[in-house]
Amino acid sequence: MRAAFPMPRSLWPHEMVLTVDDDRALEELVWVRYALDLDPHDLDPRGSDVPPPIWNPPPLARRGVRPGDDRAELEQRWVRAWADALAARRRLEEALAALDAPRFSVGRQAAEREVRRRHRIRSWPRDVDQFEAWRGPFETWRRSLHAFVHERDPEREILRTTTAAWRRGLERIIELPTTGDYTRMLSPAALLVTRSTRADPLAYADALESFGRP
Repeated sequence: MRAAFPMPRSLWPHEMVLTVDDDRALEELVWVRYALDLDPHDLDPRGSDVPPPIWNPPPLARRGVRPGDDRAELEQRWVRAWADALAARRRLEEALAALDAPRFSVGRQAAEREVRRRHRIRSWPRDVDQFEAWRGPFETWRRSLHAFVHERDPEREILRTTTAAWRRGLERIIELPTTGDYTRMLSPAALLVTRSTRADPLAYADALESFGRP
């Protein structure tokens, strides 16, 4: 999902452009966690940075780890992969900021490809059958995520808050397809929010209000 909002209306500053984006590496990891039925929240007593559960997942014919697989090892691996993917997205945002001029568009694309090739969904299943069992439901679920932005206009519903966040530097909103709250400032120009936060005007206003604040 990627949508830009250059909306020259009376209440929307004519120069304001916001991009609502996704991150396939993060999407694939929340899917993997659901498909393998992993519960990594209690792995680290200091508190792992684990996002809330997946948004509106479809039923799967095969779900959970296979007999003989080490669930604890897979959960530890998942937590490491999530931390790496989140850090990679931060690096991408830094690269995008550094390559902001149009003449650097090729460099921007290269930076995106470098990040999005990491932690691919194919690396998790241990056999082709399991991957094929996931592929169709995953792509169907992912396509269903993209309809949300066309059904409503969350940024307009809280326009003053959106505009204030933009004036503090917000350029890009990355939507994570999970429930619950998981708001992260990824860079001075990018904010990560969950789908349920963006769907709730009050929660979304709080998230945007937090952007760029000490």
